[in-house]
Amino acid sequence: MNRRITRIDALRGFALIGILQVNLQAWFVGLEPFFTLLTPDSGLLDHLVWLLVSFLFTAKFYPIFAFLFGHGFMQQWLARSRRGLDPRPPLTRRYLFLLALGLMHGGLLFFGDILTTYAISGLIMVLTVRPNLPVLRRQAWAWLTVYLVVSGLAAALAYGAPTLLRPAPYDFVLRAGDFFGLLFWQLPIFVPQVMLFIVLGALAARIGLLQHPGLHRQRWNRLLRLGLMAGVPASLLYTLLKWLPSVLVVTNPWLEVAGSVFNQLCPLMSLAIVALFLRWRGPMASLAAAGQLALSHYLLQSLLMLLLLQVAGLGQILSASGLALLGLLIAGAQIAASGWYLRHFKCGPVEALWRRAVSRG
Repeated sequence: MNRRITRIDALRGFALIGILQVNLQAWFVGLEPFFTLLTPDSGLLDHLVWLLVSFLFTAKFYPIFAFLFGHGFMQQWLARSRRGLDPRPPLTRRYLFLLALGLMHGGLLFFGDILTTYAISGLIMVLTVRPNLPVLRRQAWAWLTVYLVVSGLAAALAYGAPTLLRPAPYDFVLRAGDFFGLLFWQLPIFVPQVMLFIVLGALAARIGLLQHPGLHRQRWNRLLRLGLMAGVPASLLYTLLKWLPSVLVVTNPWLEVAGSVFNQLCPLMSLAIVALFLRWRGPMASLAAAGQLALSHYLLQSLLMLLLLQVAGLGQILSASGLALLGLLIAGAQIAASGWYLRHFKCGPVEALWRRAVSRG
């Protein structure tokens, strides 16, 4: 594997660590705000860990996955186009398979499935995106406009929205209902944001932003400054505004509005995370191996959450800090096992099924 692919796969493997931390919290609270994970019995360590996870991970890593999703889309489009082949049929099959996988994942394992959103966004990309730089730039601005409008509407709807306090232990029927409910009211809000990062990823692939970061040092420096100056303060304010109700026991509708606004700005911090990661010169082989198995690992994480939290009963005893530790242990085990797996198999089991689904034609 060459350095360019290693870097991109390592970023994908790194994102697996962050997405698991957020999913573990979502597993417990369902459609509630994450701060409801903090109970009157939560100690100082639980509060500190929750603040750290919210600040560093919430709304930071699915944009990275979306960015890499768009990057991979454009690479596949260009590769087939150079061979004189139409890229649309295999990409369409690819995302239809992902859509079916996402619906099963969300309905059977984890209500917070992201694959469905990526699949729908991928199908939109097949219909609308072309590898022309001016067109990609116009589409990025268009999706940014849609994203800002939708974000404003979401913030307005947050005013006076009730917080539904549900019991913490996972309830399969409740969470399956949550997933299918989300398809109807959250997708219109979520897809524009995901589409923005996917188009940006496609644009990055077109100009070599990830393949050759050294040639785009000024661009990455600007993105780093934007992430630090806008994303970091937004994430900090979002975290504090979501934490205050659990500490002060207050329910002010304007806190929900402000929290929603800052939540929409949190993904800007992803820019700083990626820019800093690309500056890292340490070993990347283990993370890159995990990144090659990202889809299999993502589904395995959901299965492990079901087995450990519900079947084994850990969900009855783990606090916020315990969940964070469990997330690190699972991610660490996956990263450690990935290199061994790839020495014996060419790709992950789900990735192999995915390739078969799109290989014909």
